[in-house]
Amino acid sequence: MSISLPRMCPHEGSYQSPHEVTDREFVQILLALRLFLPRAGITLSTRERAGFRDHLLPLGVTKMSAGSCTQVGGRAHREAETGQFEISDQRDVPTMKRDIESRGYKAIYKDWHPLVENDLHSAGGLGR
Repeated sequence: MSISLPRMCPHEGSYQSPHEVTDREFVQILLALRLFLPRAGITLSTRERAGFRDHLLPLGVTKMSAGSCTQVGGRAHREAETGQFEISDQRDVPTMKRDIESRGYKAIYKDWHPLVENDLHSAGGLGR
């Protein structure tokens, strides 16, 4: 199981959040989830500031995006369009990797494929 904690931030559309979640409240929510669900993955969005994300890493964050694009079709079409929301942490993947490793953590891009493939083979789900 994995949990994502995206805070509402300025975006296209008319929805307004009835309560803005402060940084302090965000940290309390993250820590409560980590204590209640110790094996769950916790994803931290690029909606959060780079420095804030860096400080949350040791609190049990297991996945952080980098080099994000929020425009519909934004990777295929390079026209300047408004995205779904503003990205606060603009770091690209190599920079994010360097910053994670500089804090003593290992940046892993994908760690599930061989496990899933082996499980499917042993269960008879994939033929050869």
